[in-house]
Amino acid sequence: MNEINIIALSIVGFAVGFVLAYFVGSRVGKAKIGEAEERKKLIIEEAGKEAAALKKEKLLEVKEEWHKNRQEFETETQDRRKQIKQLEQQLSQREESIENKLELITRKEKNNSAGRTVFFSKRR
Repeated sequence: MNEINIIALSIVGFAVGFVLAYFVGSRVGKAKIGEAEERKKLIIEEAGKEAAALKKEKLLEVKEEWHKNRQEFETETQDRRKQIKQLEQQLSQREESIENKLELITRKEKNNSAGRTVFFSKRR
């Protein structure tokens, strides 16, 4: 009987060892799965933070670019306005010069026609 007890105890020991190994393995597996789930959450959270930071950075870059373009536009607009104002002044000066010349020519014509009438009236 001694051999039967040994065989029976060996079988029971093997069964208990198998069950213990199964539960320990199961717990270790669950722990690894839990750790993996936790790492996954952290990675997703970190990726979300990075995405938000990148979005903020790109938005800031776009705002800076828009501001720069607006300033360039305003500078160009001011330059064009100055040019237009200068051209208007030049045109005004030319108009005044032409008006003065026209007035001078008109006076000369009046003087010439007045002088001719005097000349013609003396001849008769």
